[in-house]
Amino acid sequence: MTTFSVRAARPADHPGLAEILAELLSRQDLTEALTAALNTNLLKFLSTPGTALLVAEDEEKKLLGFVSLWSRWGILDQTPSGHIDRVVVRRDFRETSVAHALLEQALGACQALGCGGVEFVPAEGSMIPEDAIATLGFSPVATGRYLLEIV
Repeated sequence: MTTFSVRAARPADHPGLAEILAELLSRQDLTEALTAALNTNLLKFLSTPGTALLVAEDEEKKLLGFVSLWSRWGILDQTPSGHIDRVVVRRDFRETSVAHALLEQALGACQALGCGGVEFVPAEGSMIPEDAIATLGFSPVATGRYLLEIV
């Protein structure tokens, strides 16, 4: 069993994220152009207020997966809403607790941002940890869409 931790992503994580993306695309590695685009998107994402990217890493600092989230205010909302859209885990760790831990920590980040509710709408290529969704209290509201009201 691999020991891992979840933390906030940093700009220096782009090589590890590139490895995960290459694995998802069934490639040995990414082209220089794709790697540069990923790095640019990472920097934009991390510098946008209300967004967060959490990564799971093992003891050797290898990235095992990530989850992206953001919060937004509606014009009539009393609290912001949290949105989780990607939970991506390396193939070798899909049958472990990594996806569950990432989703759990993303929920905690939304709570820390003061969100009154969290919507999980998995983007293409995302893991959908059904056990975590139920355990954490998310309810299906439409096909591929889950909601958790935070009291």
